[in-house]
Amino acid sequence: MENEAVIHHMLQETGLDCVTLEDVNLPNLKHHPGLSTWKPCIKDMTSFSAFEEVPEKWVSAVRPYLFPPNEKEASKFNLQKWYKYFSLFGKLSES
Repeated sequence: MENEAVIHHMLQETGLDCVTLEDVNLPNLKHHPGLSTWKPCIKDMTSFSAFEEVPEKWVSAVRPYLFPPNEKEASKFNLQKWYKYFSLFGKLSES
């Protein structure tokens, strides 16, 4: 599951007027913007584009909130502002 799926779910649950993602400028850290699309998958790495595609035996594990927002809603969540910093893996950029 993508980190963005967790953040998307949190933003849905708390409401966008309570929590927002803001741009942060940390020029000395290597990073890349968050994903705005992804496909949840099951143990055998079968992925799904929509909850309706999930087999009945997996619906308790692959929940609707694990899917990305649709194109219409994506801009209000700003998931691209959820940066993945490579420093978490010990890779600081060279200055």
